[in-house]
Amino acid sequence: MALPGYALRAAGVRVDAPGVIVGAGGPATLEEVRSLLGTHRVWERFPAGA
Repeated sequence: MALPGYALRAAGVRVDAPGVIVGAGGPATLEEVRSLLGTHRVWERFPAGA
């Protein structure tokens, strides 16, 4: 089994870069993504609307 982030590293992506999530499994990785969604800067650019 490949190490987490192997494909990203092979493509030249820094796995420690801001916004890059690397995990060993789907559920844990999804939880990390969900926790970051609330702080994503796109939410600061658009007003809340209906």
